[in-house]
Amino acid sequence: MSLPNERRRFIASTLASLGAITGLPQTVSAQTNAYPSKPVKIVVGSPPGGPSDFLARLMADGFGPIFNQSFVVENRPGASGMPAADGVAKAPADGYTLLASGPASIAVTPHLYPRIAYDALADFKPVSLLGAGAFVLVVHPSLNVGSVRELIDAAKAKPGGIAYGSGGNGSSGHLCTELFSSL
Repeated sequence: MSLPNERRRFIASTLASLGAITGLPQTVSAQTNAYPSKPVKIVVGSPPGGPSDFLARLMADGFGPIFNQSFVVENRPGASGMPAADGVAKAPADGYTLLASGPASIAVTPHLYPRIAYDALADFKPVSLLGAGAFVLVVHPSLNVGSVRELIDAAKAKPGGIAYGSGGNGSSGHLCTELFSSL
């Protein structure tokens, strides 16, 4: 059975990520046995089931047995991940409260909102890229379009007549759709 190139790349990157997730802690663990001495909280700014949540749970499941400590995922959804990021920014900087986030709460919201409760550059230190994703454009079959060109034509024929769903202001889905709309 032959897999499409995209699926092969996804599987390869997933396996590489799993290797990094399970291999890195062993290296760190060999250097110091002091961390973690208590459960570690991984805060996710989206509801359960999304990409950040999935990757955080994968990370927690991999780290737990290696470090012989609990890694607990806590979901704090809403407002493009700002409540989650704010909570982590206010937590002690001791490595026991981590943020697993998409780009919204760190790279986007500081540019969209005049005041946020944290400083994305000063309050966080990047540790690792957990994953990368792609976006797909889908429509309900009742719209009766079969290509991007047909979707554009339908939108132009009925200005304001086509709605879309996203994860909220500043989310990747929102920004992708706004870019598509502007083009």
